[in-house]
Amino acid sequence: MADTRPALRKLAKNQRFDELEEGLIEEIEDGSLALDELVSVLTMTCHRADPGLAETLCWIAVTTFAEHRGKDEGMVVAQSVAPLLPKSELIREEMAGLFTALHPDREDLPGILGVTVTDQRVPLDVAAEQANALVELAPRSFFRERAGREAGQSIGVIDGAFHSRFRDGPKVFPLDRVPTLVPLPSDDFRSMLAFEKEQLGEFAEKDPCGLVEACVRAMGPRLTYRDLRTHIMDIVPQPWSAWWNEARPKVKRSAWVEMSGTAQPTFELRKKPLSHEMRVRAEFDEAETSFDQLLVVLDYLGEAGDHAAGEVELIHGIAEGVAEMAGDDRAIDLGAAAVIRLLSRAAPGSVDGIEELDLPGDGDPALMMATLEDVRLQRAALELVRERRPEEFADFHLAALPALSPELAESTARELEEVGRGGDIPGVMSSIIETPGRYPAAFIWLFKEVSAGRYLPEEGGPDRPRLLGLILLAIDKSFRGEGADKKLAVRIRSALMARNFAMAKEILTNCTTEEAGKVKECLDRCFSISDDFRAKVADLLVDTHHVLYASNLEVWELTDVLYTTPAGLEKKRAELDDLVMNVLPHIAEMIGKAAAEGDLSENAEYHGWLEQRDRQSERANGMQADLKMARVIQPEMAGELAVSIGSKVTARDQNTGETKKFTFLGPWDVDTENGIYSYRAPLSLSFMGKKPGDVAVFDYDDETRRFEIISICSALDE
Repeated sequence: MADTRPALRKLAKNQRFDELEEGLIEEIEDGSLALDELVSVLTMTCHRADPGLAETLCWIAVTTFAEHRGKDEGMVVAQSVAPLLPKSELIREEMAGLFTALHPDREDLPGILGVTVTDQRVPLDVAAEQANALVELAPRSFFRERAGREAGQSIGVIDGAFHSRFRDGPKVFPLDRVPTLVPLPSDDFRSMLAFEKEQLGEFAEKDPCGLVEACVRAMGPRLTYRDLRTHIMDIVPQPWSAWWNEARPKVKRSAWVEMSGTAQPTFELRKKPLSHEMRVRAEFDEAETSFDQLLVVLDYLGEAGDHAAGEVELIHGIAEGVAEMAGDDRAIDLGAAAVIRLLSRAAPGSVDGIEELDLPGDGDPALMMATLEDVRLQRAALELVRERRPEEFADFHLAALPALSPELAESTARELEEVGRGGDIPGVMSSIIETPGRYPAAFIWLFKEVSAGRYLPEEGGPDRPRLLGLILLAIDKSFRGEGADKKLAVRIRSALMARNFAMAKEILTNCTTEEAGKVKECLDRCFSISDDFRAKVADLLVDTHHVLYASNLEVWELTDVLYTTPAGLEKKRAELDDLVMNVLPHIAEMIGKAAAEGDLSENAEYHGWLEQRDRQSERANGMQADLKMARVIQPEMAGELAVSIGSKVTARDQNTGETKKFTFLGPWDVDTENGIYSYRAPLSLSFMGKKPGDVAVFDYDDETRRFEIISICSALDE
């Protein structure tokens, strides 16, 4: 049946106010009257009716709306008619009641209403605006001025004004300024840092992700890892590294902050929140290859931890995508099956209904492991093979060893030993040595096994001098060419240099000169290793097999001579004289005094002086040995054609373009602030023998520095 009620606006326009009152109540109660339509009707009523009648009709509308639509909507109506009836006592009283009903826990509300809504001197629309602003600015809440960035903290209404505090002291605002103040969130980082630092510490402990979000929101929208640490390191309640290790996986799941995956990530505030589930699914779908998709899943599982069990729907969808990878690539088939197994374990029941993938029936295990190059993926595949094919796993693991990451190869070798297959491992090592270019990373594992004293040659282990030479070639190859892998080169080099080349020294000490000569041949074939690394290996060969270099040994390569200037020689002699004539006699005197105290077994001072004597005596002996080898640098050694001991070199740093001067003298002449270096230092060795136009290459903290030699002159002429 059609609605026959006259339109309310028409009733107001024709001043049929009795019918308007009845229509208002009826349409508000049955919910058919929209808020904006009501305000329009009341506006027309105020313009057509006398003030008293208009006030009554507006009051009826406010109270009826509040009763049937809720007090919050009633407040909207009241504040909408306030500009129409700025002196209305009825609306003023109703509005005060609504404020009280909507904010029952605000103890300061009577004070706010007393200077705004219930103050007859203040026009009702102005009072409503001020009251709204003051309610938002509860005591201890944060705000800023519209034209400023500095945060303030609310104290409240005192003596008819709004009191607050800023970093530089208290500030009072008249009530007409309060609506211009901008409220800030309760977790605003800048505000909490200024006024609630203790609470900020609790925030860091209870909600680390929320703290990072607040920091990026306030200090960003983009922060580096260093920026973030600078802002919050003094806030967190425990050492930074411990706090960040706990916070990192939680921040990674933030809907508001996008965090990069690097060791020192960047943090960027998103314009719109993106749930963790949506992000993971998007990363999985957008990955370019099946291998990349598997890595996305592994990253997710690494971050998810205990959360995974509650994300069954997400995991099921990912597992379906992984299952679809199965095809002609045996390595991907194996990787997909292994990842589905991990997903099932992370969230039991999440892969129900997804058919179990078959393991590849054939194929080269090493080739498959090389394709699944990520250590997590390799480990998951090995575990799956051991679980599904227990009778075949040892053969598979043995064949896979050459392509495994060094750490995984080491643990796999121990597993094979536990099941009685350790005797087959030397054969795998031999295959790696026979095809050195195929799996260069395997040399890290081989060298670690040799360094640990496992698989000796008499037990069928690898030929150690040959292994050492091949490692040098593997380092060189990894530094150059299209397939260069500098990170791998650094890892192999670090394994060789462990404990100051301890294993290399042992190998060279115990091998024949002929075997050492093979190592030298490999070193001579290395063209991409740094000069200082080459010099260190050459030093090992000189120390253990001097004859290899007897015919062409350069002065800086001699280990039984120590060159210095006359001033350096005099300085070292004076140092030894002081040690022998003053330091040691004083220690002897103190030993005697301490011994006179009695009970030497419990005399800590006596034993302390004995230790001092031993240290200083050893130092004196070392100085005497060095002085026996000391020779003064001769002028003819420091020519202008090539760098040698006594040279002064001007070179350009190819990394920075800066021109620098280097002087190479003896170890007792060092003054690095003035550019004087010991000719035995790694930096100096990289220059030795070079000519103008040559480039000296030096490795410093995993960074390769290159210096182009501009000119050479003698430092002995100065």
